[in-house]
Amino acid sequence: FPALKSDDDLLRLLEKYPLPTENGGAPMKFQYGTAGFRYDASLLDSIMVRVGILVAVRSFSLDNQAVGVMVTASHNDESYNGVKVADPNGGMMAPDGEALAVQMANASLEELRVFI
Repeated sequence: FPALKSDDDLLRLLEKYPLPTENGGAPMKFQYGTAGFRYDASLLDSIMVRVGILVAVRSFSLDNQAVGVMVTASHNDESYNGVKVADPNGGMMAPDGEALAVQMANASLEELRVFI
């Protein structure tokens, strides 16, 4: 796995996994709930990349404390999966983190530049 050496590398990674689009061509809007981001696995590629960035940003904002990532399967249809973030105390991500997760999940590439 090649290391990301610059902001440009990170942007190329984000470009490789764009947000999925709705039938009208507009980017899909994701929501984060108590179960994290829960969607059909075919829609999660961009979310997984963005959650990686979110976890790095969240850890940095919490004085470099460890932040957890949980990839979850579902008791629903086989293709239904999710990803959620745990704060350093092991509990659910605090509301401010959830708001940031939704913002980053739905941000355009230009808007994501703020975080990298």
